[in-house]
Amino acid sequence: MIRYGIAKPEPLRVEHENFRDAVLGKPADIVTIEQGLATLIVQRR
Repeated sequence: MIRYGIAKPEPLRVEHENFRDAVLGKPADIVTIEQGLATLIVQRR
């Protein structure tokens, strides 16, 4: 059996970095509340 190591970033660090970037006004891939609501509406139909 061969096991491959896949590097995964630590989730809390990623969350903190995303928050920092949002505070600094850097562009981010943050979902808006409108996008979240639209997703829920689509899934419900």
